[in-house]
Amino acid sequence: MGLRRSGLGLALALAACGTETPLEIGSDLSPIEVESFEVVLPAESFIAAYHNFSGYVSPREVNYGIVATDFDDAVDVRTIARFVPPPSQVSYFADGASRTDTMPTFPSARLVVVADTLLSGEEDVQLSLYRVAEPWDPATVSWTMRIDSVANSQPWSVPGGALGELISQGSYNPQIQDSLVMAVDSQTIATWADTTDNSRGVILLAESGGARVRINQLVLHLDARPSQRPDTLIEVSSTALVATFMVNEQEPQSSTLQVGGVPAWRSFVEFAPGLDTLTVCGGEPERCQPLSDLRINFASLVLSPTATREGMAPEDTLEVQARGLSVSSVVPLERSPLRERLTPATRQTIALAPERFQQVAGAAPVEIPITTFVSNLTRAVEDPTDQRFVALIAVPEGMVFGHAAFHAEGEHAPRLRLIVSSMKERDAP
Repeated sequence: MGLRRSGLGLALALAACGTETPLEIGSDLSPIEVESFEVVLPAESFIAAYHNFSGYVSPREVNYGIVATDFDDAVDVRTIARFVPPPSQVSYFADGASRTDTMPTFPSARLVVVADTLLSGEEDVQLSLYRVAEPWDPATVSWTMRIDSVANSQPWSVPGGALGELISQGSYNPQIQDSLVMAVDSQTIATWADTTDNSRGVILLAESGGARVRINQLVLHLDARPSQRPDTLIEVSSTALVATFMVNEQEPQSSTLQVGGVPAWRSFVEFAPGLDTLTVCGGEPERCQPLSDLRINFASLVLSPTATREGMAPEDTLEVQARGLSVSSVVPLERSPLRERLTPATRQTIALAPERFQQVAGAAPVEIPITTFVSNLTRAVEDPTDQRFVALIAVPEGMVFGHAAFHAEGEHAPRLRLIVSSMKERDAP
């Protein structure tokens, strides 16, 4: 997919950066003059192709949940969870001694939904908790599929999960509370005791349109009643055995580079072979030289942000990093292992605010420094394929819901900004 290189052309120097003498100030002893200038290359002169892949970090691998309904009039997300079965025995104190009861009952429980107040909007949200009506697989469940393994693939009867009985509802306002307590009845608790029932679990969703809530934790508090002491209630607490979320938006945006989000996106930019032979022009007087004859003082991949599809802009600041890629004919490109970091130690990641990917008319470009990578390409004796890929990833992946998007084609396609130096003989006095 994406841009294909049609040929190499001359790249024009945009601004001269002056001259330098390699010896002391005011010295005229050196016969060599060093001149530096800036060059900006268009995408067609250095990119062979670009690739977008998703699924590197799935919702089940992150430590949070999301619920949303018609967020930005487009995105629906539901959290689905399964809890540890109620304990088969409980301990309690009676008559000054610790006792164990092997036949407790569980008349009630409370599910505490702990939310992130900073990432959950500003308005009241009506949340509903439902039983799951169909068997589902925690490892492969998605918005459309309840089971999606190689040997067994079964869709939900209704996208977003088949809803069973309503368990509880409550109103949550992130401005005044950090959690919501939802009552759970004894019949629901009893269904969780049957570990052979693969439909056991709950779906948490937002009834309020336009809302999005980030869930930090689901904590279940069970009231246990020992059979020998029916007047005694003992609280037993546990977190979810498994929790994940299902999103109705999974498709890539056309003509873009996508980075981050959950499931996590990575963009691979494949540089064209023969970068060292590319001729650029600059200096005073202007001269044209292959990049192999110039020193690369600085190189950056310049990206132009574009609006993500509605509802999928990053919820928080996204940290982006450039990495090398180990490409092999025996491994699919999307599974290629990441190599060394290409961004410098002084700026290992580039912080991108979510506003860059919402209303982006006239948004400032993003520069990702890759000086050593480009310098190596212009000095390489050989030109192996696995040295020509730049992988753009979020760090850490999965930390932020929503992804960054950059123009991959057209007027705002990526550019390569270079500051280079050339040497020439000094004119005789």
